[in-house]
Amino acid sequence: MAAIQWLFNKVFGQTQIFIIILSWFLVITGLLMLWKPESARRSMAGKGLSIIKGYVLALALFLGALLVSVMSKMSGLLAFVIFIAGSAFLLKGFLFFQKTAANNVNSWVGKVPLKYLRVYAAIQIALGVGMHIARSRMGF
Repeated sequence: MAAIQWLFNKVFGQTQIFIIILSWFLVITGLLMLWKPESARRSMAGKGLSIIKGYVLALALFLGALLVSVMSKMSGLLAFVIFIAGSAFLLKGFLFFQKTAANNVNSWVGKVPLKYLRVYAAIQIALGVGMHIARSRMGF
């Protein structure tokens, strides 16, 4: 237990105000989600979509870097045309996958029953209260 307390003091010792703000933010937004579960639905959709968008962006950046490395070994007008076409296809693919992911996430979250949204909000409230209690007990 002393090691955990030391670790928390080392990691969060200089960020007391951040923990206070984050814990109150979690509690307040959790209460709002209990009051209006549709906001919990939007929050879940946004968080899921942001994770998927991050993966798609990482894939697009990897493919872009691969395209640039291949084009650096070529020269001439043909290389420039291939580079422009590849960049256009890469951008179009990124936007297509982003739109498809948004539709899939929204359709999945739209089917989540109301009781699970309330459980999600309750977990968020418990996490905020737990952070507040842990901050006050750790002796920051």
